[in-house]
Amino acid sequence: MDRLLEVVEEYLQFARLPQVRLQEGNANEVIADLLFFLKEEVEARNILLVENLDPRLLPVQIDPKTLRQALLNIIKNSLEAMPEGGN
Repeated sequence: MDRLLEVVEEYLQFARLPQVRLQEGNANEVIADLLFFLKEEVEARNILLVENLDPRLLPVQIDPKTLRQALLNIIKNSLEAMPEGGN
């Protein structure tokens, strides 16, 4: 039942795609903010998170909210793939 609810929720997220709002921004800032937000959860799972951002990265046109959500999905999948911890 939980898996079915998860699939339905994913479908609904795609069915109502958000409108992209591009603006000039720094992807490093979005990433750093997200990693800070997840720090306690990552540590609680015995995972060492290594942050290696290029300070020379130039500003680009991004939708910070959409980028954050995409990265959050990737990170959550990564956390689930390391139930015993890791790097």
